[in-house]
Amino acid sequence: MERYNDLFINTPESLEKYLKAKTIVSILGGTKSEKGAEVIGRDVAKSGYSIKTGGYAAGAMKGGLIGGAEGLALKEKSDFKQKIEGVTSADFSPIESATKGKDIEIEVAEDPYDRLKSLIRGSDIVVITEGSIGTELETYASFAFEIELEILNSGRSSKPIIFVGEHVKEKIVSIPKFAEYIDKSENIIFVNTPEEAIDQVDILFGKIKDKKRREVDM
Repeated sequence: MERYNDLFINTPESLEKYLKAKTIVSILGGTKSEKGAEVIGRDVAKSGYSIKTGGYAAGAMKGGLIGGAEGLALKEKSDFKQKIEGVTSADFSPIESATKGKDIEIEVAEDPYDRLKSLIRGSDIVVITEGSIGTELETYASFAFEIELEILNSGRSSKPIIFVGEHVKEKIVSIPKFAEYIDKSENIIFVNTPEEAIDQVDILFGKIKDKKRREVDM
């Protein structure tokens, strides 16, 4: 039997469920990706992971939150709390904030930069779906926070980033600097469908769960 944050876990299955609940999957994207983000959020939350996305009632943000709450309602009851969280900004509210509900928490960051930092640095796996200018900013931020700082400067492995959609791949690899980062990382993954992204989350969890276990045991 092992103890984690005042919880006693006595089986490998219980430990797996606990580590999944502590693993945060960020879902980013634009208005075109609402349905896909909803599928990802629902199935990822149903599998036991926590969800973080933008906290506004539009596009992938809305889909990720709604899907996450639905997935949480569908999964078997667990002693380990998952989080379905949306992140807004105190000084940037172009659209209506998502509704805070029984299963949805809303974090208010100080500014747009801190919001992006929470979404990307505050997660274990990042999923980026189709979008426009806002999503491109999130993509740049993902590379800035995780690839440039960790691979080029410190040599550590980058945070896993899953890009969903063939058009996204074409856009990313056409940027020389991004292509250079991708060549240096084993954790940049391109898939075509939400379902493939969901499969990749499970595969990546298998790779990072030992690291996650060390983090939560500190």
